[in-house]
Parts: sequence; structure tokens; C-alpha cells
Amino acid sequence: MFPLKLSLRGAMPRRKQARRTTVKDLRSILRLTYEQGLSVRAISERLQISKTSVATYLLRAREAGLIWPLPPIYVDEAALRRALFRRVGRPPQDLGEPDWARVAQELKRKGVTLTLLWQEYRTAHPEGYGYTWFCERFAAWQRRAHPTFRHRHAAGAVLQTDYAGPTVEVVDPQTGEVRQAQIFVAVLGASSLTFAMASFGQRLPDWIEGQTQALAYIGGVPKAVVCDNLKAAVAKALWFEPTLDQTFAAMAEHYDTTILPTRSRKPRDKGNAGDLGRDEWLGLMLDREAAMRADRRLTNRLVAAKLRFVDACIEDIDFASRRGLDRRNTLQLAQGAWLKAHENLILTGQTGTGKTWLACAFGRQAARLDHSVLYLRVPRLFEDLAMARLDGRFPRLIDKLARVQLLVLDDWGHSHPQ
Repeated sequence: MFPLKLSLRGAMPRRKQARRTTVKDLRSILRLTYEQGLSVRAISERLQISKTSVATYLLRAREAGLIWPLPPIYVDEAALRRALFRRVGRPPQDLGEPDWARVAQELKRKGVTLTLLWQEYRTAHPEGYGYTWFCERFAAWQRRAHPTFRHRHAAGAVLQTDYAGPTVEVVDPQTGEVRQAQIFVAVLGASSLTFAMASFGQRLPDWIEGQTQALAYIGGVPKAVVCDNLKAAVAKALWFEPTLDQTFAAMAEHYDTTILPTRSRKPRDKGNAGDLGRDEWLGLMLDREAAMRADRRLTNRLVAAKLRFVDACIEDIDFASRRGLDRRNTLQLAQGAWLKAHENLILTGQTGTGKTWLACAFGRQAARLDHSVLYLRVPRLFEDLAMARLDGRFPRLIDKLARVQLLVLDDWGHSHPQ
């Protein structure tokens, strides 16, 4: 096991800048290939150019139909560059545009997304345009056909809530009963931060629970909640003077926010919350559950790590020149390859240079990478080992330490001269 050393006493040397390839190098590559028959590796070593660059230039020359000796028209450097570095690839052969009015009409159907319509377009036009072009041209057509005012939301001003898309089937694993679940969606207008949850109905308790869970998820309360005019919660949907259910109004008063129900047959009032299809909101629910589980695992690992500096992280490292830390080397170590290779990392430096803080930052990064971490002071570790030998806990203690993937050992001590 070979230790990796990260010293805080001297700066690492700068990386050598790569040499730019000239037209003379391109001619030399062609001459050495076709005249002397050298391999890519031999040409790379002779001209001090990477093998990838040599192979790329030879491929471009073959595509351009160039051999050695070059025809007289390529005596000019500009002509040779144009031949080698002309536009790569081909434009699509099928230049016909879809019927955007039909696309807009199809999008109004439940469960239909722009991705699904693009897939149908590519099935009918295999040589047609890609997904990005399809979306951009459709958005441009919408701006021409239905010009609208772009509303710029201020951060924290509006939370849009609604039941989005069709229902989803939920199967009870014990009884086999199939029930339909409704999907509640809440979206912040400015950042598009999205919350989604499932419930077995759209009754008032389900609606209130969705609102409160969304506010807990975003960690705050917006100035206004723009919601659907659900019959169980909104008696009369007026934009400025709505008549709300008593419980819904009490919830708004408790959170000190304003409820703005959308008008009937005005889908643009709903904003982002009503635009999600089945695949999108199901993906959001899965992403939210995976993120919550990952956060919970990270929190448990950090609590078990007992780091001396809990808030230390790689992103806050000071790479000032006086510290002598190499940014590239440090960020490469933060990727954790040395952990997978079961190597050691030794931090050396004078007292007060921040070795403990830096070690805790690497420990926190290891926890982010799903490794178990434990911070120990060496004097205290030796005391625990000595006590464990006396009371018979030594095998269990060694087994506990062996299960930890990263031990952060601090305070090794210094030998002072006499």
C-alpha cells in the first residue's frame, strides 16, 4: 500500500503548455506516413505531437482525399487548412417541417408530450431534424401563432400547485388490490423547483396535506400560492376576491400567505404545475425519493464520522499561493480514486496551516462518495487500544475499526529538539 502525500509547504510545478500544431506539422505527418511508412506512434515521438492528434489529422486527410505528395493547389497554407478543417458531418436530408398546428393540437391531449411527438416525427422522417431543433422551432411557431406576455417571477413570490396528469395505479402487495393515485405537484415560479407526492384522492384533507408537505419541502413560505380551483377547497374562484373553504383559508392564515385560485378554463393561470405528463411527474417523484434517501445516508455517515470540523468541505479550501496547495492535485484527490485503490493520504505541514481542517474536508468528501468515515485523535486511539487489551474488548475494537473505509487520524505528535 503506497501512501500519497499532499504537502502544505511547497507549491506544485505548473503544467507544461501544449505546443500548437502548424501547417508545417500537417505536411510532415503526411510525408512521414505516405513516404516513409512510419506508424502513428513513431510520428508522434518524432514530431512531439500526441498520438490522438496525429490519428485525427490522418483521418481528416483521408476524408478530404489527400495523399502525399500534395497536389499543387495545396501549396498555399490556407487552402490546405480549408481542405482539412472543413465542416464535419452532414445536414439532415429531410428538410420538411412538421405541421406545427397539429403538434399544438396533439399536445392538448392527456399524456402527450413533445418528446413523444418528436419520436413520431422521426419515425415518419428518419432523416429529419433532431429533438433540440424540433423543440426550438415549435417554440418559435408558438411565439408567432399565440403571442403572450412573458411573466418574470421574483424569487419566493409564487408557488403554483395543482393535480397534474392522469392517475397512476398502485397495487397492494399483500391483497393485490389496485387503486388509482392522484399526483399533487407544486412548482416555484422563479426557480422551477418541483415537489410531487401521491394521494388516493382530491379531497380537502389530501389537498391540505399536499400544500403543507410542499411548503416543508421548499423550506419556506411564498408570498402567494396560485392553486387550481378545486371544488373541495375553493367555493368561488375569483382572481382578486376568491371564496375559500374555511379550513383552506385557516391554513393560509396560519402560514401568512395569500391564496390565488386560477380561473375556470384559463390554463395559463396555472403556470408550470399543470404542464407535467405522466413520465415527468413520475420521474420527479423517483428523483425526490432518491435524493431524500441519499441525504439521509449522508447525514447518518457524517454523524458517525465525528469529524472535528463538521462544516469543512472541499469547496471551501483556500488555494492562496502562500499555502502552497495545488488546486488541480487537490480536486483530483477529491474524486476518491485513492480510496478505491486502498491507498493512504498523508497531510504534512507546519502547525497552524490547517491540516486538521483539510483532513475533515477530505473525510466529508469521502462520506459524500458513500464511504464510511471515522475521525480519531491518535493519543485517544492508543488509550482506547490499551484499555481494550485490559478489559477484553480488543478484538471487537479492532473489528470495528477494520470495517471503517476511511480513518482520519489526527494529532500524531511532534518530536521537539532538545
